[in-house]
Amino acid sequence: MKEIVECSKNLQKLHGENSVEQTHHFEIASPDLISYTFPKVLLTSIRNAGKDMSFNISTCTRNSIDSIVTGEVNIGLCCCNMIEDIKDIDEQLEAIPLKKLNKLFLICHHEHPILKQEITLESIAEYPFVNVNVDVTKQKMSPFQAYCHLNGIQLNTEMDLSSLSGLFEYLRSTQAVALLPYSSIYNMINSTHNLHACRISDVESERLYMQIKVPTLYLVYNKAKAEPNQQWLSTQIQGLVNTALH
Repeated sequence: MKEIVECSKNLQKLHGENSVEQTHHFEIASPDLISYTFPKVLLTSIRNAGKDMSFNISTCTRNSIDSIVTGEVNIGLCCCNMIEDIKDIDEQLEAIPLKKLNKLFLICHHEHPILKQEITLESIAEYPFVNVNVDVTKQKMSPFQAYCHLNGIQLNTEMDLSSLSGLFEYLRSTQAVALLPYSSIYNMINSTHNLHACRISDVESERLYMQIKVPTLYLVYNKAKAEPNQQWLSTQIQGLVNTALH
């Protein structure tokens, strides 16, 4: 009887160890505005496919690339001007282009005076500017800042942010404005009190990107540290990006 009980315990222990080994955890880094709707949809896809995996989504910052190199982050959605900016960091990094970010979206208080005038690059620069620099490489200026600098337009940049933390609350209580390249801003702004988002006209966007290189969103991973099911997860994330950005 003792042998049977001991054998049963060993089998349970072995089964538990195998279960742990089969469960794969993934760390994903993504801009807040893109991953806003990811968790629920991604979890449903994982369950429907019968995949044994878990994930955590954190904000993509300039440190995220280093974390992908070391393997702390498995998949990153990263924005930069040129693919070489990413690949030059480490030869093991793979960068798959997902979307050209050639549209601009203005975010401000819903009663901001700029909404009662023609919105141009010049009129935007008349107000305090909050720079949300989504570039994960060493770019010091956002496309709008670079455009103003190149054309001698005076711009009062009140602060620089690498994520949306605190941005909405600040815009809600000041005359500051911000520009973001993600159409998914509408998904979040609809549930955010007293804020307004609108797309800058194609004419103004084209004026800017005639002089400044268009940033691109890339899916980035370390080829040397790819995990089982990572290709499947990457495909799901690419589909979510195409749905979120249009």
